[in-house]
Amino acid sequence: MSILCAQALGLDRDGVFANHALVCSDPLTFPLPLQLVLMKLAEHAIADKAEPHTDDRIFATHIAAFLQTFIIFLGSIARFFLNDLRAPKDRARASRGVSVFLGTVAYLGATAIWVLTTLDLLFHVGPPHEKTNDQAMEDAYVLWTLSILQVGYPVISLLQVVWLNCWSRDLKPGSRAQPMPSDQTDPLLSVLKDLGYGILDSVCKGGLALFVALRASRGGA
Repeated sequence: MSILCAQALGLDRDGVFANHALVCSDPLTFPLPLQLVLMKLAEHAIADKAEPHTDDRIFATHIAAFLQTFIIFLGSIARFFLNDLRAPKDRARASRGVSVFLGTVAYLGATAIWVLTTLDLLFHVGPPHEKTNDQAMEDAYVLWTLSILQVGYPVISLLQVVWLNCWSRDLKPGSRAQPMPSDQTDPLLSVLKDLGYGILDSVCKGGLALFVALRASRGGA
C-alpha cells in the first residue's frame, strides 16, 4: 500500500517517499496514518486543479499533520497508561478520581484535535456538489467519505471504556454479579472490538488503497 500511496500522490523516492511508507502503515486502533494520507491527497488535489477551498482552512497542512501526534499521545493516556479508567486492585484505588479526570480530559482533548483537523481537511477539499468536473467531484466525495468514517475509531474506543467500567462482570465462577477486576479482559468485548476495527480498516484503509490505485491509473488526466 505504501508504494501505491507514493505513486498516486506523485511522491519521489528521494524526497518524502520513506516518510509516507510509514504514514501508510497499518496500526489498528488509530486513524492517524489515514488522516495524514488524506491531507496529502487534498494537497495533490490542488495540483490537479480540483477546485479546493484554500481560503477556508483552519490550519496549515504541516501544523495539522503535527497535531495528529497529540491525538496518539492523548488517546493513549486513558487507553494504556490509565488502563481504560478501570478501578485498580491495589492501593492506587484512592487515586481513581484523579485517573478518571485525567483520562476524560485527555480523551476530550484528543477528540477536539481530531474534529478540528478533520474539519480543516473538509474545508480544504470543499463541498463535492460545488465541483465543476467529474474527477474533482469524485475526489471530493471519496475524501469526505473516508474522513467522516474515521469517527468509528474514537467511538469504539469510547465504547470500550464504558463497557469495561459499566457492563463487564467478573469471569470467576460465583462472582458474576461483581464488576470485572482490572486484570481481566471481557472476551465478548474483544471479539466485537476486533470486528469493529476490522470493518473500519477494510472500509477506510482498503477504500483508500483502491482510491489511490485508481488515481494513479489516471496518469496526468
